[in-house]
Amino acid sequence: LFDLKDLIGKQKQKLKPDFKKITYLENQIFMIKKKKDALISFIDSNFNDYYELKYKCNVADIDSIQDKLGDKQAIIEYVISDSLINIFAFDRNQFVLISQKIDTTFFENLKTLISVSEHSNVISSSLSSLNKFKSASFDLYKKLILPVQNIIENKNIIIVPDQKLSYLPFGL
Repeated sequence: LFDLKDLIGKQKQKLKPDFKKITYLENQIFMIKKKKDALISFIDSNFNDYYELKYKCNVADIDSIQDKLGDKQAIIEYVISDSLINIFAFDRNQFVLISQKIDTTFFENLKTLISVSEHSNVISSSLSSLNKFKSASFDLYKKLILPVQNIIENKNIIIVPDQKLSYLPFGL
């Protein structure tokens, strides 16, 4: 389809477009779309499992997820906005939602840790770089981990990051 649309566009840009060719190409696009729709209709009506996967929106609730967690497992999910971080943390027995204000310092600390983890060896860095790394790490620890320490202590943690947190090496 993309190629056909591209050919139509090129034809229309010519000084003297070939309208028969444009009409032919547009008819080809119409026929391809019609075949595609027929194929989708066939699949939807003849393959019930596919139809259910495609259209049935199952959202797992907290209880069902908690039932699947082991005794030594916990989940932390982060949702970030420009001024707030929401932390959802739960294990088999408890669930908490903590909302905290964040500012540019949070994002600067995040950038520092991501940059250090991607580009340099912390041990061989200068003392000022090491201090900046330690400060950023501790500040992020206070925002991201400490508020849910009681739930995750002595457990294997499943982390569901959001936005730039996806680049943060939590094991660092």
